[in-house]
Amino acid sequence: MIAHYGSEAAGWLDAVPALLDRAAERWKLTLGAYHDAGHASVIATADTVDGRPLLLKAWTDPTRFRNEVTALRLWAGGPAAGVVEAADDLAVAALEMIGGRPGGSERPAREFQTVAAALHGLHTFGRRQRRPRD
Repeated sequence: MIAHYGSEAAGWLDAVPALLDRAAERWKLTLGAYHDAGHASVIATADTVDGRPLLLKAWTDPTRFRNEVTALRLWAGGPAAGVVEAADDLAVAALEMIGGRPGGSERPAREFQTVAAALHGLHTFGRRQRRPRD
């Protein structure tokens, strides 16, 4: 992440545990374990009060957060993770867990072709949905 966003991301990474704690408290979630940090976000597991597993995803770039959450909401009902909660002030979202575990289920045969077809389908699906005016 530091290689992608520069040294200012180091301070953000130090603040991530508090961001995730605030989001979990706000949404009455039990924060689980840290899962992964990519080049744009950090992911941790969480559970709802009734035991439903979720992913908490925190983005260092608020614009990227808004764009990804907007796309996931546009693709709702398609083969994409649903947005359960989102906090613009924290750039954190609670997302449905696909396949019951972080990272989803086992990778399918012909993974690249499957992913390419799913992305194409999501864009087609998204074009058919009502788009936000902004």
